Amino acid sequence: MKSASAGLIAHLNAGRAFKRAELWTFTLAGGAVARFTPLDRDVKVGADTWSANGPNLERPASTLAAGLDVDTFTVTVRPRITDLIAGLTWPVAARLGLLRFSRLLIERVYMPDWGDVSLGKLYIMGGWMGKVSGPPTAIEIEINSDLERLNVKQPLDVFQPQCRHTLFDAGCGLSKAAFKISGTVTSGSTVSQVNSALGQPADWFALGQIVFTSGALAGVSRVVKSYAGGAFQVIPPLPSAPVAGAGFDAFPGCDKLQATCTSKFSNLVNFGAEPYTPAPETAA
Repeated sequence: MKSASAGLIAHLNAGRAFKRAELWTFTLAGGAVARFTPLDRDVKVGADTWSANGPNLERPASTLAAGLDVDTFTVTVRPRITDLIAGLTWPVAARLGLLRFSRLLIERVYMPDWGDVSLGKLYIMGGWMGKVSGPPTAIEIEINSDLERLNVKQPLDVFQPQCRHTLFDAGCGLSKAAFKISGTVTSGSTVSQVNSALGQPADWFALGQIVFTSGALAGVSRVVKSYAGGAFQVIPPLPSAPVAGAGFDAFPGCDKLQATCTSKFSNLVNFGAEPYTPAPETAA
């Protein structure tokens, strides 16, 4: 249900003139926040500023209905080459998956005069970003309402031989920072292989993560497909080959097996599975 401030309600009921602007807030899964307005000037509300120097933003008409159906709509972002989000161009951010599982909030502010935002903001629409498609010049983002969060299977936990926890989450209990290994890129690296002088055993980082901390790829992360002899095979390919000397942080991966939890992480007490559960066809 939409709600408005008493001042806005009174202003609208009185039939007074006003100016309005839409405020688009993108909150990425990593925590970065980008604020834009389709208006031709910046809008500041409190400590936050919505920039007019951004991509062209298009949305469908908003609707409001009762019920538990997941409302889905599609917004279109038409970026210029110079438009950035989280330090990356929009096409690159979309290709790297930074827009997936992020959140978009669209609000409207009513102003008796330009810059006067004392009447407050009004919620228009919002939700979680899903499918991202379209050419670089017209990125289409599917937005699902918060009711999508109710689409989960019950019960949440089922009996299974592999651990149901994700490495370093609350169920696992391990500290990600404690397992961080820092290194630098060595020569011969490509968009699919990152060479280094690290000496961890083969596949120590397999299914883990590598995050670049310096150089042109600073902030870019990738899943480690395999690791051996200091070389990381990463997926998907990097936008460009890392240069020698660039820094990175690497984190180990977990195949969710009891043996790995015991020998690699010494975390059997938090192993979240039932490895001795018989196969369905052999259960009496």
